[in-house]
Amino acid sequence: MSDEINEQAYIEVSATAAMRRVPRFGRSSDFSKLFASKEEAADYIYGLLFAGIMVIALFFTWTIVLLVFKCLGKKKVGFLSGSPFLKKSSTRRPYICRIVYLLAALCLMIFSITFVTEGLTNLRTSVTTVIESARNINTVVNDVDAVVKDVQTFGSNASDVRDEFLRILSAGTVLKCVADQELANPDNTGRNITQVLTTLKEAFADVGNFQPEEADELLNATEFIMESSQNVGDEADNIEIGDWQSLIILIPYLIMPMLLVIGVVLSYLGIQKPMLQCVLTWVVHPIFIIQVIFAYCMSGAILIAASANADFCSGGEGEQKSPNQTVENIIESLGYNQDDLIYKILSFYIGQCTSVTPFAFLDDYKETIGNVNALVVDFADAVTAAATTSLSEVCGEVTALDKLNAVVLRSLAGLLNNVKDMKDIVKCSNIVTLFDPVYNGTCTYSITGVTWAWASFAVVGAMGLVMIMLRSAWKIDIEADPYGNESSTIPGEFTVDQALETETVDDVYTSYDPKKDGDNPFEEPADANGLEYKDSSNPQNQTNIEGVYSSGVPETSSHDGNPMVPSQY
Repeated sequence: MSDEINEQAYIEVSATAAMRRVPRFGRSSDFSKLFASKEEAADYIYGLLFAGIMVIALFFTWTIVLLVFKCLGKKKVGFLSGSPFLKKSSTRRPYICRIVYLLAALCLMIFSITFVTEGLTNLRTSVTTVIESARNINTVVNDVDAVVKDVQTFGSNASDVRDEFLRILSAGTVLKCVADQELANPDNTGRNITQVLTTLKEAFADVGNFQPEEADELLNATEFIMESSQNVGDEADNIEIGDWQSLIILIPYLIMPMLLVIGVVLSYLGIQKPMLQCVLTWVVHPIFIIQVIFAYCMSGAILIAASANADFCSGGEGEQKSPNQTVENIIESLGYNQDDLIYKILSFYIGQCTSVTPFAFLDDYKETIGNVNALVVDFADAVTAAATTSLSEVCGEVTALDKLNAVVLRSLAGLLNNVKDMKDIVKCSNIVTLFDPVYNGTCTYSITGVTWAWASFAVVGAMGLVMIMLRSAWKIDIEADPYGNESSTIPGEFTVDQALETETVDDVYTSYDPKKDGDNPFEEPADANGLEYKDSSNPQNQTNIEGVYSSGVPETSSHDGNPMVPSQY
């Protein structure tokens, strides 16, 4: 039972090779171990989890470092703490930081789109292909199951008729009567009916229950395959990847970076938008942080799925790794061996029918039923040719045998048709074509989709952390006052300069604390021009200022209106 097929070798895609190289830290990478003992399954799962956890741990460590920078403040880590840049900075650091921020945002948005176009699109195709393949496999298996059950039904009917036929023959009277009539009238028959009946009796006894011995095992195999394909189809059917799900994921990863980019551009141009700064600080940036954390957590989870998918598609030893070897290993892990029919069937088809066919028993069964059918027909012809009227009058049970014979013929015809149908169904060209979509779905579209999804989320997570680290880029630059303090230029914010303008010189002087503030900037040494600073609020402490005129200093000086400079000495 062999038909011509175009043998196609499995071609491994680059994504499978890449994901197969994910480190397992000494653990197994054999996908079939999931179906073996608990210890072997645990060993395989630990190997998968280590890689995913390692990725998440690296990103989480980066997040903790950013929190530490925030706590250290600008004096220790500068802009990495999230503090605004200074205006008129002597370095190009603000410019470079903003350029890097914009590039990171662009990269993040590109890979967000890539996640949908390359990741989800391939995954959607994979799910559709697997569902359709599972349905096709179920259809074929259902057909085989129905044929086997028909064989059992026809075989049971033929077996009951055969038993009645043998019961009549076993009495011996009909055979003796027929033999006597043949001896008395040898010219009336032209056939040796006694010999035909004897041969038919032996054939009926040898045929058993008119069912192949492998019928029950074949039913078990069809039930196993049907249940497995149904489970796969149900799981795939539960995965809904529609257009609206894609948009729900994509839109937030585009809107938030765009708003932050607008803030960067406005900050670089010096355009002050207090409301926008408030929204970016308290709404957009916190949401963006959550998105980044979600992205790198998903990258770790998807890496686990991608590694498992690659393991399934690269089973076996040596260079010729393929999902075929994985399927065979799974069958062995489930307790089947090479002598079991289900193992033979799956090996035969996944090997593209290059091994010995497991359906050779159908040919043997067809031959046996055909031989019995020929003997039954021969008996019917012999009875017809033997002047059945006179024979039936003398040997009355011959008529009963002839009627039973007709029933057996109908059952045998049904069995032969069933065998023919089954052989047509299990043709190699019919079954092998079902495996190609399955492999395309799991080992082409699926592995490509999850690999792109992992890469996209990993890049989004990394670029997102870069943007969080450089968040100073979208904040309004601040100015440093003459005393080294920083003042914000955001309207409505209470600045250091404004604070100083609300105090008088005397307020500042009287609030001076040498333990906290160090040397008093308003107190001249005692021997400086022979003058001492006196409190202007106390007339008794006024000093003759003639020495001031002699030194060339004006009587009063506002120093450009700076209230911090005393107007009197």
